[in-house]
Amino acid sequence: ALTVALQDFEGAVVLISHDRHLLRNTVDQFVLVDAGKVTAYEGDLEDYRQYLQGEDSESKEKKGTPEERKKARQEAANLRKQQAPIRKRIQEIEKAVNKLETKLKTIEDKLADTDLYEAERKAELQKLLLEQSETRKENDTLEEEWLELADQLEA
Repeated sequence: ALTVALQDFEGAVVLISHDRHLLRNTVDQFVLVDAGKVTAYEGDLEDYRQYLQGEDSESKEKKGTPEERKKARQEAANLRKQQAPIRKRIQEIEKAVNKLETKLKTIEDKLADTDLYEAERKAELQKLLLEQSETRKENDTLEEEWLELADQLEA
C-alpha cells in the first residue's frame, strides 16, 4: 500500500529506507551520503551494492597498483554511467507495471460483480472488458520492453 501511495503521489519525498523493494519501486533519484558529503548518485541499488562491495574488498585486499585500482574504478564508473539510463527506464517500467496490475485488479473486481452481467448494464460491461483488454496490452508491451532492456543490461 505504501509503494502504491508513493507511486501515485505527485510531489517530492525524501525517502530513507533499507527496504530495497520499496526503494526500487518508488525512487527516481538516489543521493550518496558519504564522508560528510551529499552527492547525486547516478547508479541504482545494484550499483550501490557493488560500490559497497568494491570498497570493502579494496580496503581488505589492496590488490594491484594504485594506478590499476584507479583505472578499474574509472572503468566501473563509466560502465555504471552507460547503464544508468537503461536501469532508470527499467525502474520506470516496473513502476508502470505495478500501477497497471493494480488497475487490472480493480477491473477484475468489478467484473466479478454478477449484477454487471444483466442486460441493462451491457454498456458498462463492454466498457470494462475493453479497458481490461487495453490495460493487458499495455502491460504486455511494457513487459516486453523490460525484458529487452534486461537483456541489454546483462550483455
